Amino acid sequence: MEGKRRWHRWTGKLIAIVFFALVALLLANRARAIDWPAVGQALQGYQAATIIQALLLTALGYLVFATYDLVGRRYAHHQLPTRRVMSIAAVCYAFNLNLGATLGGVGLRYRLYLRQGLSTRQILRVIALGLVTNWSGYLLVAGSTLLLVPPALPQQWPLPAWSLQAAGALMLTLLGVWLLACTFARRREWHWRHLHLLLPSLPMALSQLALSALSWSLLALTIYSLMPDPMPLVTVMGVYTLSILATLVIRIPGGLGVVEATFILMLSPVYPEVSLLAALLAWRALWYLLPLLLALPFVLLLETRWRGQKGGPAHVGATQVAKTDDHDDHPSRLASLPQKKGVA
Repeated sequence: MEGKRRWHRWTGKLIAIVFFALVALLLANRARAIDWPAVGQALQGYQAATIIQALLLTALGYLVFATYDLVGRRYAHHQLPTRRVMSIAAVCYAFNLNLGATLGGVGLRYRLYLRQGLSTRQILRVIALGLVTNWSGYLLVAGSTLLLVPPALPQQWPLPAWSLQAAGALMLTLLGVWLLACTFARRREWHWRHLHLLLPSLPMALSQLALSALSWSLLALTIYSLMPDPMPLVTVMGVYTLSILATLVIRIPGGLGVVEATFILMLSPVYPEVSLLAALLAWRALWYLLPLLLALPFVLLLETRWRGQKGGPAHVGATQVAKTDDHDDHPSRLASLPQKKGVA
C-alpha cells in the first residue's frame, strides 16, 4: 500500500513537471516572437480612467476577499476587531498570490493570528473555512461559465467542444453536493489531530458562496477592463477559469506564465497578441505587485503595534474563547452547543 501511494505521488509530480516544461517551452517560443517595444507602447496607451477603474476593482476585490475571514471569525468563535481581521486577510491574500499558498495563505496567516492571541485550533478553522469559501465560489463561477457559455477551444486542441460543458456540469454538481451536505448531513464534526471542524450551516455556506463568487467575478472583471475592445466579458471569464484549472496542475504562485499562455493560446487568433499581453501585464502590476508593496508595512504593523499584548483587549478576548474552545470537543460540551446542526 505504501509503495502504491509513493508511486502515485511520483506520477503526479512527473505529470506536473512535464506540463510545466511544455508551458515553459511555449512561453519561451512566444517570448521570442513578441514585439516587446509594441507591448510597452500598448501599456503606455492606457488612459488614466482605465487604470483608475482597474485600481478601484482591485481594491474592491481585496475588500471582498478580506470578508472571508469575518465569516471565519464567526466560525472559529474569536473576537478580534473587524479592522484587524480584514487587514490580516488582505495582507495574506497579497502574499498568497505572489509567494504561494503555503507561505502566504497558510504560513503568514498562521503567524499573524498567533501573534494576536488566537489558539492553533481557531487559526486552523479560519484557514480551512477560507479555503472552502474560495473554491466554492470558483465552482459556481467556473461551472456556470463553462456550462452556459463555454469559450471556443483552438482547433489544434484534442478536446471535443462538449468537454468544457461537461466540466462545468461536474463543478456545479460538486457544489450542489457540498450545499446538500451543509443542509442535511447528520455528522457535522470531524476530528483530525489538533484540527476540530464543524460543518457550516446552510446560511453560512451560502454567505461563503456569495462572497467568493463576487471575489472571482471582480478579478475577471479587472482583466476585462484592461482588455482590448470589443472583447466580451464572458470570453474573459471562460478563458480565466480555464487558466485556473491549468494552475492547479502547475503549482506556480499566482499562475505566473500559465494564465498568460492560456489567454494567448485561446485569444491571439482573434485579438492582437500585443494587446493581450499588455493587458495581462497591467493586471499583474495592479492586482499582484502593488498590493504586495502596500502589504509590507501592514505586516510590520501587525507584528508590532497591533500585536495582541497580554492583558490587552484583543488578547483577553481571544484567550477566553481559546479556553472555551479547548473544551468544546468533549461529548457533553458538544451536546450543549447551539451549533449542533451546523455553525450558524
